[in-house]
Amino acid sequence: MRKLKLSPPGIVLAILCAMYFLYFVDRTNLAIAGPVMAKDLHLNSTQLGLVFGAFGIPFALLQPLGGAIGDRFGPRLTLTLCALIVCAATAWMGLAGGIVSLFSAKLLLGIDLVKSAEELEAAYDDELGVTAAFNLNILLHINRLLGSDFRPRDWQHKAVFNAAQSRVEMYLRARRDLTVTWPDGARMFASGAEIHTENSYKYSRASILDLLQRSGFGQVRCWSDADNRYLVCHARAT
Repeated sequence: MRKLKLSPPGIVLAILCAMYFLYFVDRTNLAIAGPVMAKDLHLNSTQLGLVFGAFGIPFALLQPLGGAIGDRFGPRLTLTLCALIVCAATAWMGLAGGIVSLFSAKLLLGIDLVKSAEELEAAYDDELGVTAAFNLNILLHINRLLGSDFRPRDWQHKAVFNAAQSRVEMYLRARRDLTVTWPDGARMFASGAEIHTENSYKYSRASILDLLQRSGFGQVRCWSDADNRYLVCHARAT
């Protein structure tokens, strides 16, 4: 059986066809959901039309310029940039809370709420060693950057919850006395010496609302799971 081979122009055409197909499927879905969205966002028909129109504005603006841009920068880069712009505009529209907020800065934030020290430390020092491997990989990355000779087996992963700072702190602890060298120098580490590698802050609902307010965000809406373990907040710049 003869295999079908696509030339580069054929591949680009196939991608364009797929993009157009998804675009029109999305428009069809929006048309069906439009009345429900208008009611939820308190929009009249004109405002809803503007919101939906914003989805296609980058698409429409780039149509007349597409040929000239493609000739200058090449079809691959042009197609990639156009796709990213349309995707960004789609995500922006999805976060709109109304006609005004469509064009204002918004933030969607996921928060890991404060839990007991035992639970947090177990999560950051899991039995499978996933977090430990992640932490120890820092040493290999430093070796690549600096030409040093850190050996992960000489170090032990450590995670501890600092209640005063409301954060999980991660460290690498030397298992023995050792010396690490790099092209321009060296450093000695005594057994038990620690390198502080990461802070992962945990928040309460009250503290994250206060942080958002102090950072210039308002009109905050939050959703949590039934056990209040995690939080998702949507806020707008004021």
